[in-house]
Amino acid sequence: MFIFATTEMQKVPATIKSRCQQFAFRLIPIETIQGILKNICAEMKIEAEDEALFWIARESTGSLRDAFTLFDQVVSFSAGHIGARLIREKLGLVGLEKLNGLAEACAANDTPQCFALIDEILGSGVAIEQFIIDMAGFYRSLLLLKNGVTRESLLGYKPERFSAKALESLDSIRLEQALELLLNCYRDIRYSVSPRFELETAISKLSWLSRWVSPPELRAAVDAARNALGGNVSGRQGGLDRPLAGGLPSGPREPGGTASSLTEEFKRRMAERESETAVVKAPSVNGDVENDEDVPVWRTLSKSFEESIAEKKAAGSGGAVEPPAPEPPPDYRIERVLRLFRGTIVK
Repeated sequence: MFIFATTEMQKVPATIKSRCQQFAFRLIPIETIQGILKNICAEMKIEAEDEALFWIARESTGSLRDAFTLFDQVVSFSAGHIGARLIREKLGLVGLEKLNGLAEACAANDTPQCFALIDEILGSGVAIEQFIIDMAGFYRSLLLLKNGVTRESLLGYKPERFSAKALESLDSIRLEQALELLLNCYRDIRYSVSPRFELETAISKLSWLSRWVSPPELRAAVDAARNALGGNVSGRQGGLDRPLAGGLPSGPREPGGTASSLTEEFKRRMAERESETAVVKAPSVNGDVENDEDVPVWRTLSKSFEESIAEKKAAGSGGAVEPPAPEPPPDYRIERVLRLFRGTIVK
């Protein structure tokens, strides 16, 4: 009987697989490995913190053999006590306390403090790659907590040990953006001139993440603005065929003009336009003023055209009647209003 063990089953030829019984070994859960290591510590009279054993089990990636190898290395210089600090030094981990401090500095938009913490962490001997991995894992844990996941084996620590300030300052969308920034940073450091530059740039972006606007939020804001402005425009008789009351501002714009000031100016002009009363003289077919009533232009032209047809038929002409040519629309006025509208939205 021969026993083959491999982690790349796809490379085994089909002629061999067809003559073998296949047993797929699954990865051992972190809780199971942690429990086994805890029992070994009790047999060997070794004191070990639960957090230290957790990180040994986590670094073994589901392999009990790798967990035993790492455990033996730590025991050889632990002097009978395995602590979390010793594990962090052995594995080159950042530590939750420093990650909480860095996340709180980012949430407070304190970029100088973020750079100071980066220098302190890297000065302690932590590799840049490991730093990015720990930061990505930290924001992943915050994202899981934000979605109601409290399982310690997935978070890496107990939920109450994570910074409440960092968790409350960011929602799920911004936590996803933070995780994406760190994952992209890890990919970019391989081809970067300086991996530290890439790390500092990513942390700088995280420091103003609370002001970042996601595409769905931007779309919702634009739709809300369009609906609000569309409601004002649709209530006007005749649409945008007349200029706003008082005309448009002339001359160059003030350099200090903001979007809010332009928006207020536009709303004021719209309110003035709403308060106007459009008076249109109804022309007759021959161009004379028929009466002084205030009626829409399209209704007057339609009425005059129908009366003209009735008169032609009564006269017995029976010929085709050409409608009176309406006045050309004031396109320049429409364009001026639209330019103001577009400029306000863009700014």
